Amino acid sequence: MRRLILPALPGVFPFFPALGEETHRRDARPACGVLTVLAPVTVAGGGFSGLAVVPGTLLCPVAAGEGGYTLPVWRGETEAAAGGFAYAPFVPCREARPGDRIAGYTTYYNETTGGKLAAGRADNIALGCRKIDGATVAPGEEFSFNAVCGPYKKRNGYRMAPSVSHDGQGYGGGVCQVSTTLYNALLSTPLRITAWAVHRRSGVQYARPYFDAAVGTCGDLRFVNTLPYPVRIRAMPQNGAVTVLLSRAE
Repeated sequence: MRRLILPALPGVFPFFPALGEETHRRDARPACGVLTVLAPVTVAGGGFSGLAVVPGTLLCPVAAGEGGYTLPVWRGETEAAAGGFAYAPFVPCREARPGDRIAGYTTYYNETTGGKLAAGRADNIALGCRKIDGATVAPGEEFSFNAVCGPYKKRNGYRMAPSVSHDGQGYGGGVCQVSTTLYNALLSTPLRITAWAVHRRSGVQYARPYFDAAVGTCGDLRFVNTLPYPVRIRAMPQNGAVTVLLSRAE
């Protein structure tokens, strides 16, 4: 995975003219750690019809307690009982040692997300995950999602799928779910977001309104590593449970 250094530019908040990055971070619902699924479970809620999640899948809850966990699912949340998971909280950024996970997030899709083009959408998500998986961002370096994953063309392996920016469909449709998952992971860290845009006022179905991150012709997701150590990105499609984890690189 190549590492890219780009000039830092002001963030883009097209539908929040008076909203700064700190305000958006305050309103975020960040994940608190990582769940390893130990037994089959179905995740549904927030308008999402459901996904059968298999053992070994990694999920990021937004709350954890003795009674169970709260999972962000599309535009809502759902509760999961404590049994059937192994939980590990994120390590505070300032205390992280090499290999420690400092942040993450999970979004969901299933075989019906994208309608007749669902298979192409799933392939685009998997490709986007592969492209950013393992990327390491050095201190002071800026990461650009478009620079790593684009251009979103057939020649680069992307398939036709539903897309906000191309008359309802286009090559690479669905990859914005990967950028959205990364964006929500970033919101709980001090990493500085330098470019971000939402798709439209109505948002997208797989995330809370105004917490999506459009890429391609709609925009880019860029951030600068403001931590004193390199940060590694892990991105996994997991058959519908898209999880992005950030950790201190070893």
